Amino acid sequence: MQQHLGGYEEREDDSVGLMGDDRLDEFAAPRRRWPTAVLTGIVMAVFAGGLWFFYHQGGRQPAPGPGGEVPLIRADDKPMKMKPDQPGGMPVPDQNVSVYDPKPGAAPVEKLLPPPEQPMPRPVPREATAPSAPSTAPAQSAPAATAAPQQQAAATTAAP
Repeated sequence: MQQHLGGYEEREDDSVGLMGDDRLDEFAAPRRRWPTAVLTGIVMAVFAGGLWFFYHQGGRQPAPGPGGEVPLIRADDKPMKMKPDQPGGMPVPDQNVSVYDPKPGAAPVEKLLPPPEQPMPRPVPREATAPSAPSTAPAQSAPAATAAPQQQAAATTAAP
């Protein structure tokens, strides 16, 4: 029993193709892979032989064993630094060349930028002066004036 999905019936023949497309009828001959396999085997054998040779070649060199003497490397007897024959140093040519000196009678160099700004002097702090006359302001205005800056400071700290 077969169930068909949708309203289409299955086709029995699979002869779907393009008109005039004969390329599917002609298949290329399968490539022979044995030369590649033989070449890969030869390369692996040469590599394994090289590893075997160098493994056994390294075994022929005697390593210092418990009874063998360890070679000692000594420093050279010659001094590493020697005082020069001319202690003043070698003469360096062209030390007195005045290439970078301004030429006499040449035009002055153009100033492209204004001079750097000088910092302004710091403001002088105001001295706290004590009121010479007693305050005649009502007593209620003083607490209200101090409450306003406190509320403003609380609002600025809570804003971020």
